[in-house]
Amino acid sequence: LEALAQVLPTRGPEVSGKPMTVFFAGIADAGQLLTDPKNLPYRARVPFGAETVDFLVSATYDHQMSYIGPMLTWDVVTEKLEAERTIVEARDREQHDAADLRIKVDSILTAVHAAASGDLTREVPVHGGGAIGQLGTELGDFFRELRESIGEIAGHAATLAAATEELSAVNQSVSSSAANTNTQAQ
Repeated sequence: LEALAQVLPTRGPEVSGKPMTVFFAGIADAGQLLTDPKNLPYRARVPFGAETVDFLVSATYDHQMSYIGPMLTWDVVTEKLEAERTIVEARDREQHDAADLRIKVDSILTAVHAAASGDLTREVPVHGGGAIGQLGTELGDFFRELRESIGEIAGHAATLAAATEELSAVNQSVSSSAANTNTQAQ
């Protein structure tokens, strides 16, 4: 109690002989509640200034199981509560990060599956500084360059097809001329 002397309603040495209800000032009918063994054990977390104290009121019995009275034990749980809050926040942050990662990976996989099926028009919507963001950016760049390369190849193929047609026409003309020459020669 000395460690909490600044925030307790009664100083440590002055507690002796006082009812335990001094610690439960905010609870209506605390005296009646805490002295009836039917209500025990009773646990409450009570803030005292910046500290939080976990109180436990238990029934005590003699060797013949006759009720003697309530026994109050306590534990300062301020640090424990802060640690629990930190753990919950970390868990929530981890769950959020995992969900975000799952969404990004699913987006990348959608674009990859489309590309595997021949659809290179899908953009990769994942960008950023992390490993997954860099993967998304690089994969998006790869698909963009692949689309451009295929476009260039298609342009060259069209030029080649036109040249082939022209060459075929020239070849046919030469064949026709050769046939004419052959006929005239005979």
